[in-house]
Amino acid sequence: MDSPDIAASADKVVTLYLQEVKKYGLDNVALLTPYRKKTETGANALNLRLRDLVNPPAPGKPEAAHGKRVFRVGDRVMQTKNLGEVNNGDVGYIKDIFRDTDGTTIRVNFGGGREMEYDSTQLPMLDLGYASTVHKSQGSEYQSVIVNLQRSHYIMLTRPLVYTAITRGKSRVILVGEKRALYTAISRTDAEKRGTCLAKRIRNS
Repeated sequence: MDSPDIAASADKVVTLYLQEVKKYGLDNVALLTPYRKKTETGANALNLRLRDLVNPPAPGKPEAAHGKRVFRVGDRVMQTKNLGEVNNGDVGYIKDIFRDTDGTTIRVNFGGGREMEYDSTQLPMLDLGYASTVHKSQGSEYQSVIVNLQRSHYIMLTRPLVYTAITRGKSRVILVGEKRALYTAISRTDAEKRGTCLAKRIRNS
């Protein structure tokens, strides 16, 4: 979907994410972007928008603030560093937030019997996990993947990045942004020589 305006692209990917989650379920949808912090289509900004739509605040639903970030029971979160049985990039859900004399503790269920508790000094290891960078998605697969590519992402636009994003999707991949950004990425073969046949795959999709 061609969308040169970044704000319009952000609105579009949020709408598509909710649509795909309704169809496939939250665990089976990924929203990927090249940047974490830059613009409205960065993972950080998208995570805040999506969290308040997917897991809005409610009376009696515990929350915990850490700096400018707020975590809420029910939030989908991503681990950003290896810690015990949990690896960088693993995704789980906040099951409980409780406070005692030692401060605030957050309990996260990562599935497979893996539960971790985080005190305030460990919370920097957690990010919201509704949207993520393409880099963080490596090794994971989803039924539906939404990818945002804008010309403002120029530094990150490479063939391997687009290839990684597209190959995360098992059933469906939706590209939102600028066609010129996609063409730029495909043409930048100097970043890494890989025989991916990416251009042919996109033409045939």
